[in-house]
Amino acid sequence: MTGIEEILADFVLAALWQIGLILAAALLVDRVLLSRTRAAVRHVHWVIASLLAILVPVFAVAATRGWIEPSPAVAVLIPAAIADSGALLSVALPESWSGTGEGLAAGVALGYVAYLLVALGAFVRSLLCLRRLTRSAGEPRNLPLLDETRQELGRRLSIPPPKVLLSDRIAAPVAVGCRRPFILLPSVLAKDADRPTLIAVLGHETAHLRRRDFPLNILLEALLLPILFHPAVWYLRAKVHLFRELACDETVADGLLERKAYARTLLRVAEGGFGKPVPPGQLAFGVDSLEKRIRSLAGVRELATSRLQSVRLGVAGLILAATGFAAVAACGEAPRSEPYMLAEPGVAAPVLIAQTVPRYTDEAIQAGHEGVGILSCVIRRNGRVTDCEIQRPVGYGLDESAIREIEENWRFRPGTLDGEPVDVRATVEVNFSLRKDPPDREEADRL
Repeated sequence: MTGIEEILADFVLAALWQIGLILAAALLVDRVLLSRTRAAVRHVHWVIASLLAILVPVFAVAATRGWIEPSPAVAVLIPAAIADSGALLSVALPESWSGTGEGLAAGVALGYVAYLLVALGAFVRSLLCLRRLTRSAGEPRNLPLLDETRQELGRRLSIPPPKVLLSDRIAAPVAVGCRRPFILLPSVLAKDADRPTLIAVLGHETAHLRRRDFPLNILLEALLLPILFHPAVWYLRAKVHLFRELACDETVADGLLERKAYARTLLRVAEGGFGKPVPPGQLAFGVDSLEKRIRSLAGVRELATSRLQSVRLGVAGLILAATGFAAVAACGEAPRSEPYMLAEPGVAAPVLIAQTVPRYTDEAIQAGHEGVGILSCVIRRNGRVTDCEIQRPVGYGLDESAIREIEENWRFRPGTLDGEPVDVRATVEVNFSLRKDPPDREEADRL
């Protein structure tokens, strides 16, 4: 099994439990700290949670494989008394996929690659469909009320009048575009709607343009592609979508249209008051999303002050970051910064379970050089080898060749302390000998 297969299998395994942990923390924080904040604040909170959902498994795999060390910030965020007592949950990734687990890891990796290809294909197809849709849209003609509404929105929101294109192929309005954003409006709605309806619809989509929601959402969707197999990620995306729409609703209700009138307009558009009804789940008018938006507009909540909302968002971000750090630390290296020595009481030696032959350098072959090299290496609790140091050199590049091969491809059953896997520094003796059958054969004689 190749190293990339192990990495992918480790990533999937880490994501399965870590994303659920992040979602649980995000739900708790949202309910306790952010219930009296504006929708725009809660939208930022859920975006942060979504980003952590992809970043935490990536860093967890990197920490487990010894590529990075868990951040020192973890020591600050996790009380020392808890860490010393062992109360912190430790969920390590598999020490090795060798043996019976090798086929499982290869299957997981293969299935994950197949999923990625399908997800990426669907994502690209959706972008291409949207591109064809926008190219088929046309400029509005002989619609003075629409033009007057655009100009009014520009004045009241202190922005340039939004560009509007019309299409017969959509059932609901949508704000699209990155460099030159515009509003795509159903043709029948643009022709038949009255002024309050146009203010409600165009005001909502103009709020999306002002917030640059379309390019940011495309970026977030692309980042979440690797973990869309997880049900919790779909819930995170739904929360991001809901509070993005609620934030734009607040913009309209606070400065453009009375709340009840705006809610009635949303219902009329969704129920097909201007042509065909909007299919459930399309754009901003999913049934569940619409119901929550109407409830939000109908209810009057007492909000915290703007400064207090910012403070609560900062605290929420710190709590989510602490959760992410703890999840990475749980998959990272052992809490002790220095590896154990074999001479320490209770420490059992690692056992070599998989090895490959280091390359005998051309220089050593030409010189007919042989010898025994001694290395001091750290056998990590995940069975991998790091931090090899030369104790007795052989020369001719053989020491470097051995270190490279051992750290990349050798696997151990890790050393233990009282039955628990730990990092152990051990001595590895390598015999370099030129032989006819097989030539360039090396082996680890002892630990």
